[in-house]
Amino acid sequence: MLRLLRGLGLIAVILASTQVAAKADPCGAAIERAARLTGVPVSLLRAIGEVESGVQLGERRVAWPWAVNDGRSLFFRNRAAAAAHVDALVAAGKSNVDIGCLQVNWHWHGEAFDAPADMLDPAANALYAARYLAALRRELGSWAAAVSAYHSRRETRAGAYRCRVASRLRPELRPSDCGQHRRAL
Repeated sequence: MLRLLRGLGLIAVILASTQVAAKADPCGAAIERAARLTGVPVSLLRAIGEVESGVQLGERRVAWPWAVNDGRSLFFRNRAAAAAHVDALVAAGKSNVDIGCLQVNWHWHGEAFDAPADMLDPAANALYAARYLAALRRELGSWAAAVSAYHSRRETRAGAYRCRVASRLRPELRPSDCGQHRRAL
């Protein structure tokens, strides 16, 4: 019985620490779940999140759930503030807005969500981004090509982006073609 109680205590500690980690890094928890559900490598999704909406939390760089880019990168303290900003942008007729952990663009991907503010939900944002990235891989044949197209189909922009993501994965293993994009790293 004592052994069982000790085991249950360990499970409670593990569950509590997982819940604390999810609160401290809501995008990270959502990214891990989306990766499991879609088969996208978690390290790749994390790297995209760090490039798209990364903030420094202590010694770690993590994707920020309430990030909005409307031509400038904005990082809100909470979901309500980010949602109010996004709603105001869309009401003013602006649709080219990147939203959430993985900066899903309202103009290009909004049909998958009921409202722009729904893209601020880390779970919905990460799952949509992972499904989109997986579809790009099926279409283009490699993760590198999928990452490039996730950002842009124009090679000059896509190549620089791919290199920024690669630098988050393993800076020492940057692809050889990343030298030409050094200014973007």
